[in-house]
Amino acid sequence: MSGGADDIANSDELTAKAHISWSTGSHNGGAVPVFAVGAGSELFSGKMDNTDIPKKICEAMGITYAPAK
Repeated sequence: MSGGADDIANSDELTAKAHISWSTGSHNGGAVPVFAVGAGSELFSGKMDNTDIPKKICEAMGITYAPAK
């Protein structure tokens, strides 16, 4: 391992030692309700892609969305 976060997350050694799995085995594309109250809550109405949630949080806070690199 080189020590990067991706190496750790995908490490067979970590998976074995922690007795974890990186898949759900039953994941589906079902809708998940998201609730918001207060200033900016109007941004969270109707259906949206889950990747839009952090963008809308930033918009509600009045800051620029900057995804991690």
